[in-house]
Amino acid sequence: MQKRVVLFFLVVFLLTASSIAFAHGGEEGEVDAPTYVRQALAFLEGTNNVEAAKERVQDALKLESDEIDQEKLLKAQKALENSELEQATFLLVKALGKEPNTAEELSFKVGFKSTINDYLLIIVGVVFIIIGGLIIRKKGLPATGKKGGIIHG
Repeated sequence: MQKRVVLFFLVVFLLTASSIAFAHGGEEGEVDAPTYVRQALAFLEGTNNVEAAKERVQDALKLESDEIDQEKLLKAQKALENSELEQATFLLVKALGKEPNTAEELSFKVGFKSTINDYLLIIVGVVFIIIGGLIIRKKGLPATGKKGGIIHG
C-alpha cells in the first residue's frame, strides 16, 4: 500500500514538473540590445568571461536601438579587444545611459522572481520530503549502512 502511495506521488510530481518545464515550448524569445549589454556586464563582473562579453556586445551592435549609445558601445568593444576590462565595464554602463556609481547592473542582488508554478513545485517537493521522512520513520529503517538496513536489505 505504501509503495503505491509513494509511486502515485512520484508520478504526479514528475508529470507536474515536466508539464511546467515544457510549458513555454523551449523557444527563445527576442532579445533587445539593452539586454545584450546587461548580459555582457554580467559576464565581465560575474565570471570574467571576456569572450562571452564580446559576443554580447557584437550582438547588441547588430541591433538598431534608441536605448543604447552606439558610440559608447563601439568604444566598449575596442576596450574589450584591448583587454581593458574596467574601461569596457564603464563604457557599457554609459552605453545604457546610466552612471557607473549608481548603476544597478553593477550591484549583485539575488532575487527570487517566481511564478505560481515555482511555488507549487516547492510545496510539492516539501510534501515529498515530509512523506519520505514519515515512511522511513514508520518502518524504523536505520539511515546507516549496518547489515539489515537500507543498503544491505
